[in-house]
Amino acid sequence: MKDYIHELLKNQPLALIIIASLLALITASGGMTIGGLTFSLPSNEWRILIGIFAIIILIAAIISLFGSNIVMWPNGDKGSDLYTALGLKTTVRDDSIFQNFEIHRPDGNINAVHYLWADTYKGGKISAYVNNSEYFLRIEFDNIDERSYPSNIAIRPQNEEPIKIDQKKRFLSFEARRADDSIQPIAVAVRVVNQYLQHWWYAQHGGECKQFKVVNAQWKKFVIDLYDKDSWKLFDSDGYYKKDVKDPFFDILGSVIFEFGIPNDIGRPRGGKGTIDIRRIKVTCNAS
Repeated sequence: MKDYIHELLKNQPLALIIIASLLALITASGGMTIGGLTFSLPSNEWRILIGIFAIIILIAAIISLFGSNIVMWPNGDKGSDLYTALGLKTTVRDDSIFQNFEIHRPDGNINAVHYLWADTYKGGKISAYVNNSEYFLRIEFDNIDERSYPSNIAIRPQNEEPIKIDQKKRFLSFEARRADDSIQPIAVAVRVVNQYLQHWWYAQHGGECKQFKVVNAQWKKFVIDLYDKDSWKLFDSDGYYKKDVKDPFFDILGSVIFEFGIPNDIGRPRGGKGTIDIRRIKVTCNAS
């Protein structure tokens, strides 16, 4: 029920304002006639209760309509800021650019990468650098062993400010290309980190990772629907996976993680090595 109210406040604030106004009118007049049907309140106690309810709906809807930073969270939370453990600011941006790899120091977009991870037990390696003239990130990885976990890299948001997500602005996109001469496709899996510091895998219905294949040196755009709730699986090897929010919930996008390897029919990308470029990570209103 709380999730349903949350969605109404985000997506239908005008409808809620109209409903609240009608309830207030009924309360003030003691009743109303619509299409020959008469609605009347039996007592002053009912008028008071409905009036209070109408005021609460009206205030919440107006706050939602005019973009306040006050967010109604599920499970009783108000404005969870666990994402700041990533070193991010509490300021939440409402634009489309998550990270464009245009670095500016000492102020502004000072760092595009949060961390790099490789399976060092198996001898895995990963490195990365930003091309600050063409604005892309180049990643070189070597997973060494086909049984090793895939090398991965976590991308920080622009200016270290997380980006706001809603049901309209719901499509995460990025562009990628190969930067080596291998004919073996590179498989890319994606995780995202929400405001609760949870990591969510972009996965198929059965829980296996969806893998994007990067096959040549031409830039290709890939798109992910953040609100396709059947395409997400909670990742329990990083982040705050014990948080009692068990459904994918993305109001704030704090980090995007890319995993690299060779295509694998089951599970995550495995093994392999390669060099790949990534640019223009965005969140937009359409998939095109």
